[in-house]
Amino acid sequence: MTCKEQLRLNRDMFVALANLMVERNLLSDGRYVKVYEQLGICLFILAKGDSYRDASDRFKHSPSTICHYFHKVLDALIALSCDIIRPHRDLTEMSPEVVNSSNIGLTLR
Repeated sequence: MTCKEQLRLNRDMFVALANLMVERNLLSDGRYVKVYEQLGICLFILAKGDSYRDASDRFKHSPSTICHYFHKVLDALIALSCDIIRPHRDLTEMSPEVVNSSNIGLTLR
């Protein structure tokens, strides 16, 4: 299976995201779990909707270790969210697609 199938992210984007988290001091290598594996654990759980136990079987770490790094990476993703997730236009404006849509059951005045 490929990185895209397992983590819903291609390899280049995965490496770029991990490097960005390291550059911003959001993640660092643990004693036994490196940054790439930490990110892989979190994305695996998010992409697959799997449990800590499933990730534990896949990555060969205890469920408590999986939980620890899942939350650590999730906190890092939240810290990056303001920089990565941005609206492309003013949120007070209504999209022309919505305004001109005849499929919407609302009357826009």
